Amino acid sequence: MVSYDELVKIAALAKLSLEGEDTDKLLSDISDMVEFADQVSKAGITGDGGREREPSPLRADVPEPSLSPGDVLKNAHERSENFFLARGKGLTTEE
Repeated sequence: MVSYDELVKIAALAKLSLEGEDTDKLLSDISDMVEFADQVSKAGITGDGGREREPSPLRADVPEPSLSPGDVLKNAHERSENFFLARGKGLTTEE
């Protein structure tokens, strides 16, 4: 269980202001979360939960030669050396 003093410290770290009924509700909620985390940490979990591993649906990674810059840029609307040029609205071209 979280104490009121611990709640005040947590609220200060989170830069929260605590007022009236909100304080009691927040204290209850945080205490419930800490209690749940304690239960989870005590659970004896081993292995993969009994699930069988399925084969990967992805293809094998086979290295292949890269495209040349010329092949990559052959359909570019605009280019400068080995780069695509993209023009945005309101931009001007300086040539």
